[in-house]
Amino acid sequence: MKKSKISALFLSCAVMFMSLVGCGSTSSGSDNSSSQNSGQAQETTKLRVGMVTDEGGLGDKSFNDAAYEGLKKVEKDLGFEITVLEPKQTSDYKSYMDRLSKNSDLVLGVGYKLKDTVAEVSKQNPDIKYVLVDDVVEGDNVYNLTFKEEEGSFLAGVLAGLTTKTNKIGFIGGTETPLIKKFEAGFIAGVKSVNPEAGKLLEDGTTVRYAGTFSDTARGYEIAKSLYSDGVDIIYHAAGGVGIGMFRAAQETGNYGIGVDQDQALSLPEYSDVILTSVVKNLKDGVYNIVEGISAGTYEPGTTELGLEENGIYLAPISKEKVSQEILDKVEEYKNKIINGEIVVPATIEELKVFTVQ
Repeated sequence: MKKSKISALFLSCAVMFMSLVGCGSTSSGSDNSSSQNSGQAQETTKLRVGMVTDEGGLGDKSFNDAAYEGLKKVEKDLGFEITVLEPKQTSDYKSYMDRLSKNSDLVLGVGYKLKDTVAEVSKQNPDIKYVLVDDVVEGDNVYNLTFKEEEGSFLAGVLAGLTTKTNKIGFIGGTETPLIKKFEAGFIAGVKSVNPEAGKLLEDGTTVRYAGTFSDTARGYEIAKSLYSDGVDIIYHAAGGVGIGMFRAAQETGNYGIGVDQDQALSLPEYSDVILTSVVKNLKDGVYNIVEGISAGTYEPGTTELGLEENGIYLAPISKEKVSQEILDKVEEYKNKIINGEIVVPATIEELKVFTVQ
């Protein structure tokens, strides 16, 4: 299977559509459908596009919502019909994807947890195209959209390492999987590069926690409250809706949090005062461009991987009221080093162990 890393193609698609304004239908319940075709639709083959979220569903102010923004833009700009199904548990994945496969031209599975389902259903429906976000399935009708989460996480680590007052920095993950370990490894490497003392506490696990869920906000609050009580003053989360609870604990204790997937200072404005930045996974443009590319015939089945260079991962705007210009300049310096290949960010804990501080 061909693996294509979008650089110029991704950027050209973004430029091509940057003048178009995305908007769409609002979710309600577990089965959201829209067949409203935009009068601004382009002259391209209209697709019926379905999406299955992970069990966190819409409204997580993070991963699923970011993917849905891309799908709404597809509906608005390209005039495609979209349907979104929100399973409440992993056992629903197969039946939901089967339902969409009966009346869709293209079906998206949002999240690595849908990997096995996409692998199975895509083989059963060779005439339907499938997109898997955040993992890889081999197949002649499967398009994989992945990201270099470790690169954005590294920059968040640099920011946290230079901003902390206590030299205690925390990380909260959803579940211990290779994907979430990419966030953790990259973040710790970034902290280590500028603040070895805080990096040691992360690397030995002292200030690392896993919630075992991506949707339990109360669990996020409990974990974060405990870390903040132990002197941690900045926590980065890669845990979906769990992060909402983390931000609440940060606000109550007068500390900071770093968001993920979306600019959470915007998606959660009530917590913007305690959000230093967010590691944004550009799912909106990623989903939009891959669907447009498939419909136009410019994409082949395989894997697209987006990082800092392709603007697939980036840090949300950082307020100068919270961070000095000197720190912002240092973050930019490390960003350029990653893009130029001077720094290869570890994507696993094993790679982190041999990572040399730059």
